[in-house]
Amino acid sequence: MSEKSFKTVKAKLLECNKLPEPIKEILKNNNSLKDLDENNFNQLWVLIHDFVKEMTQVENITQDAELLLCYQCILDLVNYTITCADEDILSVCEREHNYLYKTILVFQTFYSTNLKYKFKIDIVKMCCSFWQFVTSSPTQIGSDNSINLDSILTQNFVFTLNYIFDTIKVTTKKMDMKVVSTLLWEFCKIVSTLPSNINGLNFIVPNLKNLMKCTLFLETETGKLTIADIFTCSQQLFHIFHQIIKQILTKANKSLAAAYGEIYFMAWINSNSSIREVIEEKIFDLISKTLTLQRIGLSFNTYRNALTLLQSLQNHRKHLMFSKVITKLYTPVIWRQLTSEFSVVRCNATDILARAYPLEKRGEGREVSSRFLIKQQNAFLDLLVDACPQVRITAIKGICSCMRYFWNSFEDEQILESFKVFIRLIDESVFEVRRVLLYGFCQLLDEFKSHSYFKNPFLITKLKNTFYDENEKVRRAFIHLLLKIKKVDSHSDTSDKINFTKIVDLRNIASALAREDKQNGLLLVDLIFDNFIGDKVADKHTTLRRFYTFYKINPNAFRKLIIYSEKHLDFNSACKLILSLIKTVYSALKKKEERLKNIDKENDVPPKRRKSNDDSDSDNDSNNSSCSSTVSNNEEEEQNEHNNICCILDCVNCLMILHRNEFKNEENHQQIKDIQDSSITCLIKIFKFYKEGDAYYSAMSLASLMPLSKLTPHVSITSTALSTLKQLPYDINQAEEEIDMRKVDCLVYALCMWKRGYEILQFVNVWFDEAFKTLNLNETQYPDSKISRGKKVRFQINFDECKPMTGILLINSILTNLQTQKTLTDSDVNKKNTYDLFLYLHRVKTAIENRISSDNVLSNLLTDDVLIELFLLHNRLHIIYHSQKKDIDEIIKYQTSILDWVSNNLLISDLHHKDEATIKFTVKIIEIVNKMTLNMCLMAFVNAIYLDDYITFCATVLHNYIGPWLLTTMIATLAHISKYFNYQKYVGNLSNDTSILTNCVCSIISVLSESKFNADRFISVIGDPKIFRNNLITQILEIYKMNTVEFNQVFMTLIETIMNIIANQIREIDEIDLNEQLTEMPFASYQLSALVLSNAKLRKHFSSNAVAIFSSNVFKNDCVLLLSAISFVYTLSFQLSKTITIDLEPVVKLLYKTLMEHNITRTPLGDNCTINNTNADRGVSILETSNFSNEVTNFKQKGRNVLIATAKQLHVTLSE
Repeated sequence: MSEKSFKTVKAKLLECNKLPEPIKEILKNNNSLKDLDENNFNQLWVLIHDFVKEMTQVENITQDAELLLCYQCILDLVNYTITCADEDILSVCEREHNYLYKTILVFQTFYSTNLKYKFKIDIVKMCCSFWQFVTSSPTQIGSDNSINLDSILTQNFVFTLNYIFDTIKVTTKKMDMKVVSTLLWEFCKIVSTLPSNINGLNFIVPNLKNLMKCTLFLETETGKLTIADIFTCSQQLFHIFHQIIKQILTKANKSLAAAYGEIYFMAWINSNSSIREVIEEKIFDLISKTLTLQRIGLSFNTYRNALTLLQSLQNHRKHLMFSKVITKLYTPVIWRQLTSEFSVVRCNATDILARAYPLEKRGEGREVSSRFLIKQQNAFLDLLVDACPQVRITAIKGICSCMRYFWNSFEDEQILESFKVFIRLIDESVFEVRRVLLYGFCQLLDEFKSHSYFKNPFLITKLKNTFYDENEKVRRAFIHLLLKIKKVDSHSDTSDKINFTKIVDLRNIASALAREDKQNGLLLVDLIFDNFIGDKVADKHTTLRRFYTFYKINPNAFRKLIIYSEKHLDFNSACKLILSLIKTVYSALKKKEERLKNIDKENDVPPKRRKSNDDSDSDNDSNNSSCSSTVSNNEEEEQNEHNNICCILDCVNCLMILHRNEFKNEENHQQIKDIQDSSITCLIKIFKFYKEGDAYYSAMSLASLMPLSKLTPHVSITSTALSTLKQLPYDINQAEEEIDMRKVDCLVYALCMWKRGYEILQFVNVWFDEAFKTLNLNETQYPDSKISRGKKVRFQINFDECKPMTGILLINSILTNLQTQKTLTDSDVNKKNTYDLFLYLHRVKTAIENRISSDNVLSNLLTDDVLIELFLLHNRLHIIYHSQKKDIDEIIKYQTSILDWVSNNLLISDLHHKDEATIKFTVKIIEIVNKMTLNMCLMAFVNAIYLDDYITFCATVLHNYIGPWLLTTMIATLAHISKYFNYQKYVGNLSNDTSILTNCVCSIISVLSESKFNADRFISVIGDPKIFRNNLITQILEIYKMNTVEFNQVFMTLIETIMNIIANQIREIDEIDLNEQLTEMPFASYQLSALVLSNAKLRKHFSSNAVAIFSSNVFKNDCVLLLSAISFVYTLSFQLSKTITIDLEPVVKLLYKTLMEHNITRTPLGDNCTINNTNADRGVSILETSNFSNEVTNFKQKGRNVLIATAKQLHVTLSE
């Protein structure tokens, strides 16, 4: 600081009213610190010290602005003194009499006050400056003081250091953290250089440990330097640091992991050779440990963080010496682990090599470096064809990343070989490999030099087939690739473009867009939309022409194109397009009208006598014949016109649906009015020209969005729609001509949107009544029915007019669409019609009872399918009606009555004597009950009492003959009930006794051992094995979350059922089947075993409890069950890929011990344990003849031989 600076500080001090006059007098008489003699200097700081210390006792110091200003000025003076300090000034006193020093110490007491943060930081900066001065010139405070610097810090600056550490913990702003971390580093870097720093380190190290998880602190450069400087003070300290990092990596985030890597490098670069050796040893330890980490659970998180840390280290390879260190540390361990017998290790090694690439032999010559690079590239090529899919996936990611960033390091030969392997991998059986490869191509395209390789005809052919891949994620990856090609082509010259249209054409894209879901559909629209509207399109005529072309290729794809266009077409642009399209249609219809008038004039036909194109008469009039001939000559033109009108109407319809929310805004009122007026004018003309066909239904779909009141004065569309629905065939699914359900749904939707859905319910109810009349169950037989009596009752059944199945389809069409479903309860009239239909369908229960008791189909109208659908409809209507009012109690009450009805009326004792069709019919009815309960559970329309009733109902069903037929739907429903229980448990509202559910699940599992199920019978009775396994595993895992004791009960039942099924087979055939494959086991036991082995939690539980399970007395007392356990473990020993986490060795030893200690010395299995054919004269049992010798043996010998074979397979030694 200059003299001017001192004058500024002095002037501010003299202006302070609170400053004592003696201090002011000393300052007034001196223009510089050098002007002060020893006495004045000492006196000045004594007075300042006493003043500051005295004022610290004042209450409410933060309220005294004058005093705070005085403190700030004194602080400036202290800083000035330290900054300008020299030997003449600071050698005037010994430290114990240095009041400047004591003043600094007093200022540290302000950290605990409520003073402003900036003032406290100024105090820290002052202390830091003083500390730097003291350590740089120790002789200025006494000749012996250099020895005590370590104690100076810990004794006199502890308040400052504590404040810094506490502030870092609570700081949330980056700029503030940068300031505080810099101050801490200023202190610490000096401590790290002191000859004696034990006290300082003992204080700083524990505090730094607490900051090792502070992301914001470690994101600052000085924060990382602080840790690097302190923990490299000794080898022991760095060892501590390394252990801390290994512990934190388990739960660290990516930012922290990257910061740790930076610290390792900073520590290495700033250390001496002895410390560097330790650091390199620790880095090698990290690499070695990372290579062997599992890719599951917490271990996988550690692995990802370790990779990030290592990547952060590798980013400093530009440093020549460190690059050599990286190569030295990585090379030996990576080459060894790339060929490891464990796929997870190979996978990790591949990942690390990809991130470390290119490992360089710098300074060893070009030839050595080139060979070393080729060796790494060849390693990737070998890994691309590894037996493990996960290794192949990692290798694809690795080599694509390496080629993207280090293309020039690859020779042409290596690149060609890589693409040959890529082409083969496109046909890979594992979908994840195909998916990752396509995303790898996206990455490669960022390298301009790779583009020529994507023009390979073989690659293009293979890629095109990917558009039809069975896996949705692979197709999505391919669409991303097309988008990437489009993007890179937009930045390339014409000659260098890949051109995605050479891979797929417009028809391929249309076909894909029509069948894909929304996620993939949006990407496809991104790919092609700018070819319809945008800078690439010359004018609106081009847009229209391209719309027509795309619609002709695939109408459904075109509709999706518009529906998914929100990202590319804003609201105002959409409105302009709608008006333009409507105008185009109207103009085309006017031209057509004029053309037809001219034809009529030429043929002398009055205009009013002309029929529409789709409604022409078969008149023999010569003039009409001439007209018809003219039209047929232009048939293709008429068809194109028809398609074009459909295209425009569908486009307008989709745009209005897409922007329906914007149309509701008040500011857009005029736009919707203009569009409605134009649309209605256009629709009126369309309905006059088209009475059927696609144009009619497209117009109906658009009309459903318009106010009906504006259409009815001109056209009778509602009556026409109702008439069309009434004329549908008896059974739409079995009609001679295929019925387009999209058109049926269109009419139903339109009527519902016009508030005329109740009319569908009314005429459908008439059909139902005619059908029930065959059983005398029509409405006249039900006086309590609330159905309106104003309907016409038909006394003769006309099959053409009575269509119950068609009626069901129409009502289901209403219920399936949420918008139309809401119309059933949006008014009192609709509510009444809905509830009346529900009440009317009560009689379906009586019809179902009659069907089961008669053991025959009731009539041609009330077929089994009709009754099943009516019963489902009856239940759905009840839930929909009451859910609108949130009347959960009423829903539960009625569904409980359904459970009672099924138990009392359907589960009859002689059901097993009924016809197979009757049994299947009964099963379908009860499946509906299961389905209703599942839906109620999903909607939370249940309570504890109902769920208990349902579980009891399931137990009742299981004890009936038809129990096995209902296992799949029952277990699916119970699984959702378990999820509901777990949610209730989470919120603390679970009041059910879950043991009832657990017992029910155990009963379901046990059913599989009560009857013999081969594959055909399993599928016929229980259903799809995969669905059954998925439902059951979901159920078991939900019980695991709910109660571990009950889970153990279920799991034990599962294993016992497997054993019983195998035991039943042993008893039946008098032989132990030595099955090496799960599929060779009895089918039901195979399904349950596959369930256990396919889930990690169940495998782990089995491994942990297998010894306890097979220690049960059941296996000690029943020799057949003991043999079934031995057979089961023998089969498991051949499933190494699935049982790798299951330790079978103790199980084998236990079974061997149990077998040898069995109290029956000789038990010929055929005589003592066979339950089938016990009276047959079979001779010697097959089990008495060992497969391993020709001697007659007892069951012990047989079991012993199987266990020995198992032990050999597992490389286990058995001892007598």
